[in-house]
Amino acid sequence: MKACLIQISFIFFLFLAVISQAQTSWTGKWYSPDGSNELILLIDKRMVLFESQLWMIEAQSPESLTILNAEGKKTLQLKQEEGGLQVKTEDKEIRLIPNKRPDLRLRATRNTDVSADFLRSDQVVLYGKFEPDSLMPKTISIIYNDVFSEDQKKYATDVEPSGFFKIIYPLQVPQEVMVRAGNAFFTMISKPGAKQGVYIGESSFIVDGNPWYTVKDLDFMGDLAVENEERRLINPEYMKVRGYYENDSLQRVLNPDPYQRYRTDLLQKHLDFYQAYFDSIPTSPLTQEMAVRNARTYAADDLMRYIWAVRTESPDGTGRRTVPEDYRQGALDLIEPSIRELMASNFQSVAREFSMLADSASLATIQSKMTGAFFDLMEREITEQEDLELIKKIRRVQLEGSDEELGEEEMEQVGEIVQPFQDRIMELYGEIGWSLLVERIQSYDPFFKSAVAAIYIDQNFLSKGVEVPTSIKRELEEMELVPQMKEVILANIQELEEMRNLTFVEGVEINESSQNILTDLKKKYPGKVVYVDVWATWCGPCISEFQYLKELKSNDFEDVVFVYLCAQSPKQSFELMTKKYELIGDNYFLDDQQYQLFDKEVQITGFPTYMIITKDGKLIREGVNRPSSGQALVNQLKFYSEK
Repeated sequence: MKACLIQISFIFFLFLAVISQAQTSWTGKWYSPDGSNELILLIDKRMVLFESQLWMIEAQSPESLTILNAEGKKTLQLKQEEGGLQVKTEDKEIRLIPNKRPDLRLRATRNTDVSADFLRSDQVVLYGKFEPDSLMPKTISIIYNDVFSEDQKKYATDVEPSGFFKIIYPLQVPQEVMVRAGNAFFTMISKPGAKQGVYIGESSFIVDGNPWYTVKDLDFMGDLAVENEERRLINPEYMKVRGYYENDSLQRVLNPDPYQRYRTDLLQKHLDFYQAYFDSIPTSPLTQEMAVRNARTYAADDLMRYIWAVRTESPDGTGRRTVPEDYRQGALDLIEPSIRELMASNFQSVAREFSMLADSASLATIQSKMTGAFFDLMEREITEQEDLELIKKIRRVQLEGSDEELGEEEMEQVGEIVQPFQDRIMELYGEIGWSLLVERIQSYDPFFKSAVAAIYIDQNFLSKGVEVPTSIKRELEEMELVPQMKEVILANIQELEEMRNLTFVEGVEINESSQNILTDLKKKYPGKVVYVDVWATWCGPCISEFQYLKELKSNDFEDVVFVYLCAQSPKQSFELMTKKYELIGDNYFLDDQQYQLFDKEVQITGFPTYMIITKDGKLIREGVNRPSSGQALVNQLKFYSEK
């Protein structure tokens, strides 16, 4: 008996050793063998990154891995081959290699078509693994520019102790986004609707010398993986010819004409570098296009930023340098009149520079017109005679050169008088600047005119919560703009107006959220079926589903409750949209911390996500229909309510 037990124990431990050996041989990163160096599979101790999704290892044998996530289960049949690994799933069979191919002259490229991805609001889902140099960072952030907003967009999420993370963020156009975690900081190309994966080796970002010249330890999976791998290798080489420090120094000391000639020559140097690279190494068309667009808009941005630099004294001590009228045209000529220019990393910055009316002549004109308009407004609106006399006195002193004296108490009183009119004063400033801007951009092509107008509207009205004057809205309607861009501008204006005039809608309940939202819902609705809609204010597919709610709720449901959970969104927009789309039922807004806890519990894989809590408190994730499915969802809800 004892000998038998010893033999069984030996066999058991031998079996574990086989599994351990098999798992060890699979663990690591596996790439496409076509030379593109696209990451296809990453196997960790407990987790797997595959098909741009994160999976948990449920079971394993010497020849397979069973993996699962919130969307389902999958079995990977694995077979070691000479120099690689064969992976077989239910629908495909692929061969992978354990290392990237070093000979770039033989690499495969990708012809990705992004023409349908411009001004198409959708989400990006990015999964990844962070390999720390020492301490694991707490969060990872995505930062990017939005041409319809002056400010950068930023989204952040937790990094798990294992190094894995998932982040969801909205995009309207294909573009570069900045990724930051710990010491790692890099850019990658993304697009609306993309499903992507990335591996980040932090130690490669900690180097002696110039870190921009170093190829980083990054691997890309899923959409645009090939283009991002190409950029990983080309960017450090480009940085060596970029001339950042020289350009920055010369921008401060050269007069306008010499600087413009220098910057034009530098642009040609950048374009020559890219052409030589593309001639020698296979490179995808999208990678080439974005490199050239970035080089041009980078030059245009430098030329425009020079206008700010010349506000200091000239190097020869003769006073401020004057930028000639045709200088601005040189920067404008570098912008291509195409909506594809929105992909360029510096484009938003260039459009913002053109919208700012920063030159001395424009500022002087605005100041002159603003002063008169301000006093006209005050004298027209003020009803208290004492206050009106004080305003008239200040007008005589400032505009008519009166030698009357103003005391400290009078100046304090003016501040109190003006305070109620702050919004109207901001409107006046915006209107005067707008009239000058319209004159300037009249000759611009419709695309660049649209971009500059969008940023001006955001800078001077939307970001300040100031209502856009009717006169400007009329002009926008009549201006020759790109129809899609005009539609976005007008929609943003309408959203602000609706926010300023929020009204109560019967049946829409906005509730306080907690750290344990699912537990709270189960306690609040015992014996009920709870249909949960997880959405975001920027999610186009989420919002398109709302149109089916009235028809859905017209059915005679028994014991069915509708709950809406909004996350990763501005709270003001959430409050507006619950009323605008009549989300009758319980509405909850999850802040970042609440959403992170909720996400860890249910593993959200994108917006919208639909779930059902059954009468006995069971959470159903798989196979839950959305409102647009019509009768299929009606039948599903009735099925659970009748159980």
